[in-house]
Amino acid sequence: MPLPHPFIDGHLDLALNGLALRRQITGPLEAIRAAEADNLGPFDTATVTLPDLRAGGAVMVVSSLLARCRPWRVKSGQIGVAAGDFPDQDGAYAAAAAQLAYYESLERRGEIRLVRSADELPAADAMLAPDEPLPLLAIFEGADPVRDPDDLHRWHRMGIRSLMLAHFGRSVYAHGTPAEPDDAHPNDVDGPLTDAGRRLLPEIEALRMPLDLTHLSDTALYEALDSFGGVVYASHCACRTLNPDWQRNLPDDVIQAISQRGGVIGLPLHSPFLVKGYQRDTPREACNLDHVVDHLDRLCEVSGSDAHVALGTDMDGGYGLEYTPTGVDRSADMPRLAERMSERGWSEDAIGRVFAGNWHRFWSANLPA
Repeated sequence: MPLPHPFIDGHLDLALNGLALRRQITGPLEAIRAAEADNLGPFDTATVTLPDLRAGGAVMVVSSLLARCRPWRVKSGQIGVAAGDFPDQDGAYAAAAAQLAYYESLERRGEIRLVRSADELPAADAMLAPDEPLPLLAIFEGADPVRDPDDLHRWHRMGIRSLMLAHFGRSVYAHGTPAEPDDAHPNDVDGPLTDAGRRLLPEIEALRMPLDLTHLSDTALYEALDSFGGVVYASHCACRTLNPDWQRNLPDDVIQAISQRGGVIGLPLHSPFLVKGYQRDTPREACNLDHVVDHLDRLCEVSGSDAHVALGTDMDGGYGLEYTPTGVDRSADMPRLAERMSERGWSEDAIGRVFAGNWHRFWSANLPA
């Protein structure tokens, strides 16, 4: 295994894992895999824990609060659901508050350190000390827990520093990218921002919160680009030119627009996004680290440099090992990606920018002082 390279993961769902999946992410990954051996779905083997992130060189992570208001998907009476879909925004608000409380609990225990301002960012080019808490920046993946514009200010005071307007399917604020075909629903189609979304954009801009364009359906995405005057980025999106199967992947003109506005695009390590035609029965070996580097190369080519390209692995974000490119079986394997980039002609400086430097620059410029 090559030596760890400092990296910032631009998108994870650690609270979702800790609460909805009841995973003890502060312990060894092997313990989670052993505990779940008899009760997993076929694509859900865990890949992320805090110790594994540190072993892989993580110096900071950006991690979500995720709860959706989708009454058409809720089955009333299901007990024990800590995150997911709710019949109203009050439920989504409470679930997101529980996820933030989870992060705060980890912070009190010294496992993580919540990042709320630019001067709380770690160094981008140095590993964490052995006993140093892992810095974590909390964001919204979908804005449904924001019940009204005043609520956005309350969440901002609580430390939330960015948001997406939607997740999969239609939300209160926008149409999100459609879900997988076998999970389709008439509400989960391409469409614009809602009136509530249009009213929320000026509040986001007034708070100088970057808007994450990930998960917006095409019509909503272009409307947001046109009507939002603040900073935009995409935390975990691949290239549509290389894989047009998913609306989640960005077309070239959107990649260019984000980079021209100073944004950054984080690449997810999700095989169906990376390889055209990847299906549930596709062998895992059909996607490897060369496909990851292909997308990184394409992002650089379209945006004009490596200055707007980063990583947003989304590992354990609703999928597991079985949908992760071969070569990365866990977060501790991130050095293998740096090694493959080097073999493909990337310089050490360029790898450093993609692994940590670009996110560090972006958040240094866009967090409160």
